[in-house]
Amino acid sequence: MRILAIVLALTFGAPAFAADAVGDARALRKKHRLEAAERVLEGVLAKDDGNLEALLEMGYLRELERDDKGALKYFGQAARAHPGSLEAQAMAVHAYVWNEDYETALDIAESAFERFGKKSPDKTLWSDLIVGLGGAQGMKADRGGIGAALKYGLGVRQTFERAVAADPEHGRALYALSRYYLQAPGIVGGDPAKGLKMLEKSIRLAPHDSRFQEVLVRELIKAGRKDDATAAYDRYKERFGDIPGAMRAIRDEAAKLQ
Repeated sequence: MRILAIVLALTFGAPAFAADAVGDARALRKKHRLEAAERVLEGVLAKDDGNLEALLEMGYLRELERDDKGALKYFGQAARAHPGSLEAQAMAVHAYVWNEDYETALDIAESAFERFGKKSPDKTLWSDLIVGLGGAQGMKADRGGIGAALKYGLGVRQTFERAVAADPEHGRALYALSRYYLQAPGIVGGDPAKGLKMLEKSIRLAPHDSRFQEVLVRELIKAGRKDDATAAYDRYKERFGDIPGAMRAIRDEAAKLQ
């Protein structure tokens, strides 16, 4: 009944309900009631298609569903409509990286650094922006072959270290640095054991992010720790089994555990 009341209020213009709607959608997302959350947000955006909080929340909803193109649609729209929002800029950078458009991600990140760098920004959002920059830099290095990876690898690690320094308890920053340690050659600082430990900490800090836990399963399989990987996969299913997109994302790893 609460969801129906919100949708009706938005349709007929009750401002008090509209002001609370995004918060209600956020609560629904956290309970994995994704269709209900989407209906509420669609109601908000039908009245105001530039509503920043609704666009961001719709982006987070798509991220949880592992719909990278859908996340880009909403985070990108939020960034274009609200250049003064650090959160919108940071999440747009991430979304472009997820969609492998590192050039656009770099452009947005560089503009955001110029705009927000002298304003004492929120430490977590600032860390998020730095993580996105590092992701774009890393993708550019990877696309350039082994020479570029060796040339720019340490710079990418330093970017992720800056993100962790900006907010040491930010799960996304620790996850990004852990991926560097897990994937980089030893000559540029790769350290799988250190990476796994850091990845596990990122999961404790951000247990709602399926990407982190998917990577943990994959890395445990790679390390030959099948029992640990199976236990991690069971935890993944327990947390994300009701989200089809999240289960599709891990199906290759699941097949290796059969």
